Amino acid sequence: MHKISVIILSLIMLPYFSYAENACAQSLSFVTISQPQEEKRVQSSGYTEPGFYAGLNALHHITELGKHLRNLFIDPKITDIRNLIFFIYKHLRHIQRGLIATHQQYKLNELNKLKQEALDRIENRQVTLYWWQLFNIRLAALASLEISESLSFLNRYKTHDELADYIENTEDVSEDLDIIREALNAFPKKVILPTTSHLGILALNTAPKSGSKVVPAELFNQPSFLDGMHMTPIEAHIHELEHIIRLDYGTPLFPENPEHHNRIVSSIENLPQEKRKKAEIIYFILTHELLPQERPTLRQITNSKELLNIISFSDSIPNTVAIFADAQLLNTLNSHNVDIYQLENPTRIDTHILFRRYEPLLEESVHIFTQTVRTALETNS
Repeated sequence: MHKISVIILSLIMLPYFSYAENACAQSLSFVTISQPQEEKRVQSSGYTEPGFYAGLNALHHITELGKHLRNLFIDPKITDIRNLIFFIYKHLRHIQRGLIATHQQYKLNELNKLKQEALDRIENRQVTLYWWQLFNIRLAALASLEISESLSFLNRYKTHDELADYIENTEDVSEDLDIIREALNAFPKKVILPTTSHLGILALNTAPKSGSKVVPAELFNQPSFLDGMHMTPIEAHIHELEHIIRLDYGTPLFPENPEHHNRIVSSIENLPQEKRKKAEIIYFILTHELLPQERPTLRQITNSKELLNIISFSDSIPNTVAIFADAQLLNTLNSHNVDIYQLENPTRIDTHILFRRYEPLLEESVHIFTQTVRTALETNS
């Protein structure tokens, strides 16, 4: 059956997206690829902003696959994973579109080489989790107009084996290199699976809520704003990995007390629509933007003033910049759809201006969140 997948993937550059995707699905081994209705279900409940529901369908596929990989105790460097064929096609097409959109057609030959590498991997049954994660890092680097000195090794080593050998054995030191190495070796503590889908608040909150340890890492094909900074695709992807590795994204709010955590999550999800949006934003900040040692205690999370103080940025560490710097997240809360990128500095958003502008909104959201937590814990005490 894998021969069929090889033939189909060889048509990657043709525009028969739905046909190829469905055909690839027939060759998967562990998980049956279905068409989840998660986004439609949330939309039907009145949550119409993409910043709230985007990515739920894609995350369904990723979570199911990740759970199977953890349960099967795979070797990330040896076990061939047929399921990933479904995603290989989508990710190559995603990067192809980005190269064309950013006028980098001259890199299509390099993309074809990566396509051929993928075909060879499928043919030889070497589609491993380690290869897939590093393959996406290489795709992000290819999509970038420029590469920083700390990531120049991604251009220097052209094959998977050469690059993997450098990452694992070099004596060179850099923060980016450390993050990549740790991410590649995170399994089974965490299953990091790249995705081409933009992830809204609910999708981003799914991993810490469920405690599944299956964590998405978005693959960008064009420059993007993240945490108030303009980033190339490779910078953005490394930034996503940094949240997973350094900020322990994907871990529940209170891993040592799952009962309390589950009560809080249930109460948030049962809030009226507008209140839930605000509470979900605060949950996102607590599990995605704060260092583990900065996260509040159970006592602090029920006190609005203390919680606001914890998540409000200081001059040195703008912890909550993401709530203001990501237009999708901001628009989830702000019905006026304020475009925060219409500021003078195109590369760095003035977080102080934004904080002053949206501080009342943040305070309201924190109040709703702490009130919800208190009610949840009192009701079930």
